[in-house]
Amino acid sequence: MYDLTKNELIKDIVVSTPNDLSQFIYKKISRKPYTNILDIGCYNGNFSKPFRNKKNINIIGIDILNDFQENFNQFIHKDFLTTTKNDFPDIDLIICNPPFNDLLSWKFIEHSKSIFGDIPMVFIVPEYILNNSKSRSIELEKYNITKIVKLNQYTFKGVAIHCSVVFFNIHFKSKKLFEYYYPKNEVKGKVRTLYFTKEQEEYLINVIKVKNFTKYIKNLIQQDNNEFPLWLFIFNEKTY
Repeated sequence: MYDLTKNELIKDIVVSTPNDLSQFIYKKISRKPYTNILDIGCYNGNFSKPFRNKKNINIIGIDILNDFQENFNQFIHKDFLTTTKNDFPDIDLIICNPPFNDLLSWKFIEHSKSIFGDIPMVFIVPEYILNNSKSRSIELEKYNITKIVKLNQYTFKGVAIHCSVVFFNIHFKSKKLFEYYYPKNEVKGKVRTLYFTKEQEEYLINVIKVKNFTKYIKNLIQQDNNEFPLWLFIFNEKTY
């Protein structure tokens, strides 16, 4: 990934899941009453943090680092890739922001399926996991992917990387497989988040003739509500 503060490529770095992204994912899947949630590569527990407010939920964290084990109901200090099903209680949801280096993201997905089967899972993965390998695309066909949310490359503070959130074995009312997520931006004391589907991005490019998508959206967010173009209201705009 690219370190924005040092203007250089870096290999080994721990990047926490942003709270806004964790909350976004939580809202997507929280309607089902999960009981035992496994946070793989949990680090400080940011990914599972929104679930702590729900009653009767047991959050199990596993990581090779044990600096934040108090943030979990149960903590396993171990390399996930060396585990077996016997290391865990009955798990009904997996969430994971895995290491992005050396195809570890894909190895975490494979190992999760091998020991837990087809249970609901949410993985944050680098784009190359989904795009750069014909053999891997064939392997992905064996998984029940129910939604992919493409993240803005600046979602993770301090680093620039293209990645997505992949949902496995989770039913959604909306039939749209692809969505887009952009980090929250401050607008005159208010916070606005815009989420775009692939079709909506195509509308921007083909109808509005946007050439620099990031710059265009940034300019939109900085405008007052009354100045937003009418076509924007067909999108999923949420003001908090």
